[in-house]
Amino acid sequence: MALFLRKGQVDNMNQTYMKEQKILPLLLKMSLPMVISMMVNSLYNIVDSFFVAKISENAMTALSLVFPVQNLISSVMIGFAIGINAVISFFMGAQNQKQADKAASQGMLLSCIHAVVLTVICIAGMPVFLKMFTKDAEIVSLGLKYSNIAFAFSIMLGIELMFEKVFQAVGRMNASMVCLMTGCIVNIVLDPMMIFGIGPFPSMGIEGAAVGSGMGISVGAGVAAGSGVCVGAGAGLSVASGAGVSTVVSSVATVSSTSLLLSGVCKVLSVCCAQAQSNTVAKRMDNRHFFIL
Repeated sequence: MALFLRKGQVDNMNQTYMKEQKILPLLLKMSLPMVISMMVNSLYNIVDSFFVAKISENAMTALSLVFPVQNLISSVMIGFAIGINAVISFFMGAQNQKQADKAASQGMLLSCIHAVVLTVICIAGMPVFLKMFTKDAEIVSLGLKYSNIAFAFSIMLGIELMFEKVFQAVGRMNASMVCLMTGCIVNIVLDPMMIFGIGPFPSMGIEGAAVGSGMGISVGAGVAAGSGVCVGAGAGLSVASGAGVSTVVSSVATVSSTSLLLSGVCKVLSVCCAQAQSNTVAKRMDNRHFFIL
């Protein structure tokens, strides 16, 4: 399996436009779509929070407890995809089409493997994680309902982020932006319909928010797959073996390890801060209750 992008951008290694354009227009052309993409990507949690807050306070609390783990999954996926992005760009700069195809193909497979591993670990660990912050059985139950569905779409998230970084590696910044915006629009439309039972959908509550977000991510991944990227024969997983595979994988691991480490440390620290804040609030509430008595 090899990933090929629009003719004239990867197949023919036509990257001369990077040398011919002026710096400021090129900088704006390459950076603004990425800024918009990051802003749109953050809307998933904002949209979920907006509609889930209308269900109940406990539902909103449960959602806020799940978000750090969701962000951890996204950070690992993005960190790995950044490594793939850098490796593809390196091979393209070296005019090595075959290795660029291998990096894209193997990166997609490894991204899916990461997603499966993270899904299993996070779903298995969520009951313990939620009970670290609250003893309310309803909040724990709502958090598990949301997280079990949301984490099940981790594979689609990995595919979407992987395609996004491949697009960026070849300079197709607008394609990356359009894919993320499409998924976000689908999420905005489906969230209220699935949460409150509007139209043909039953009322699903907090589970509807998870399904709506997952469907938005899936649509974004589908649009990315159909937006100039096709799967076909050539240099890739079917013919790559031995030193070819190990070279690409080692390159990706070397480049992405720093990004993965930084992202992971930041998310772990945020979780520790959230737990400390939660414990502080709980102690203050206990002291206040004792004083009132």
